[in-house]
Amino acid sequence: MTLGENLTLHYKRVTYLVEPRPEIRALACERCRFHEYEDGRVEVRHAGKLLPCRVFFDKDPCVRQGAIVANKRLSAALIKVRSDQRERDRRRLANPRVTIRQKDRIRAAIARADAAGPP
Repeated sequence: MTLGENLTLHYKRVTYLVEPRPEIRALACERCRFHEYEDGRVEVRHAGKLLPCRVFFDKDPCVRQGAIVANKRLSAALIKVRSDQRERDRRRLANPRVTIRQKDRIRAAIARADAAGPP
């Protein structure tokens, strides 16, 4: 594959940018070898020399399924905790033994939680 004039390579809908060093700028428009390993690492080499590069733009960004599942579980847990807290606060506000000062503090905490938004 050919290194572009702007030191970029395109491979599998991903644009890689090679670090612009003086010795590397001379390699613009030269043929390079792209190595992709099973663990996801990539390397760009020219004449056996490793060229430092990084992902510049990915046309197919992906999120790992585990991250989505973990966030869904966390969201469900936070919703459950929030509903439990609201039920507890409702019971405390209905309790005649709770002082007016304590009830004001509970109402203020509820207002802060509602202003913060959903979990």
